[in-house]
Amino acid sequence: MKPIDYKILSHLRKNAIKPIPRIAKETGVPPSTIYEKIKRQYTEIIKKHITLLDFHALNFHTIVHFAISCNDGEKLEIKNYLLAHPRINSLHRINFGWDYLAEGVFRNFAEAEDFKTLIKKRFSPRMLECFNVVEELKKEEFLSQPEHFLE
Repeated sequence: MKPIDYKILSHLRKNAIKPIPRIAKETGVPPSTIYEKIKRQYTEIIKKHITLLDFHALNFHTIVHFAISCNDGEKLEIKNYLLAHPRINSLHRINFGWDYLAEGVFRNFAEAEDFKTLIKKRFSPRMLECFNVVEELKKEEFLSQPEHFLE
């Protein structure tokens, strides 16, 4: 990749709906070149375009990260359950004695506790730790500046 690719990608990383003519003006790259790079060259780099929501503004005031260590026979079942559950925003397979890290979004702490109880009763995990997000300080900022690519 060339430095101009880093500039274009950092603009998209900051704002995926930024108009291509505006990116062209700010980078000095013709709009047709940017469009072609997005359409052809970046297809394996850009996974999807999403909108980050302020969950608090939507009355979801509790975000909890669940670290789960499964019994051997339940890993796939728990994974499939978490993948399908509407309150799970993100799911990662992790290591060091843990199997999954799930981010859940709930209206209140009671809903989060009910979810935790449900997981314990339904699956009997070896370990289940919960971490309440008190304040989100930074989200999706990595590679949002061209110089991030050069470090």
